[in-house]
Amino acid sequence: MEYLLTCAFRSMRRESFQRSWRLPKLVRSVLRTPAHGHYRGDACARWIWGTTEFRVLIADLDNQPAGYAFFFNCYSTFRGRGLFLEDLFVRPEFRGKKVGDALLSHVAAVARDETCFGIMLNVLGWNQSAIEFFQKHGATLLGDWRTACFDGDAQQVLAARR
Repeated sequence: MEYLLTCAFRSMRRESFQRSWRLPKLVRSVLRTPAHGHYRGDACARWIWGTTEFRVLIADLDNQPAGYAFFFNCYSTFRGRGLFLEDLFVRPEFRGKKVGDALLSHVAAVARDETCFGIMLNVLGWNQSAIEFFQKHGATLLGDWRTACFDGDAQQVLAARR
């Protein structure tokens, strides 16, 4: 199914990074989440182009970046290789134009073509519109699973035990 005939997709290239990197900054402002000290565009650029693990798909509409999908390989001991969708974001002025549908469809096609079991992602519990978006497309919320994170002091204390 083609969601959006007038939307062009491209992989993010190093030369377009500075222009496109504004999108994650916009995500943080829309979601009102703070930027952590280590979360900077230059560091992200090194991670993206220092490895082939990370992929960024940009959706352009009317010659402007309308949204992006940031994803990478993951592995489940239960299910095998999959993709992890870290971010799927559409700029507010492009919402309602099926850009998110088209981005998600492209990521799903990558998962299919690379014989992945599926796409894993986290969604914030308070973000009802995102939950509804993913469920509309067939995502299952894994009620028995909880996301955990070791960061800050917890990470330092745990690493010091080595």
